[in-house]
Amino acid sequence: YDPCHDGAVKQVLTSGRFDEFVANAVDASPRAEMVYLDKKLVLRADDRGVDLIGAFHAAGRTVDTYTVRRVNLFSRRTITRLLALQADQITTDDPERLVARFA
Repeated sequence: YDPCHDGAVKQVLTSGRFDEFVANAVDASPRAEMVYLDKKLVLRADDRGVDLIGAFHAAGRTVDTYTVRRVNLFSRRTITRLLALQADQITTDDPERLVARFA
């Protein structure tokens, strides 16, 4: 389930209501096992001291973060942060390089 569409990312970043965002996503997808989150949302929440991945894990969901287009010097910092935040999966357009650098 992906709760990041239709302006949801901008709305939660503006409001700061991360708990409500998580609760609404869980309520909207009671049978979903995985939640797909925009990496920018995850990282900006972390900058504010909010662990979105941890919140979804606590609700029994695994988390995919998307999308790393290319694995390069810039994106490696992003990937390292997402892994430190315990993302279960990272969607990428560069899977071979991601595995080569982080496996």
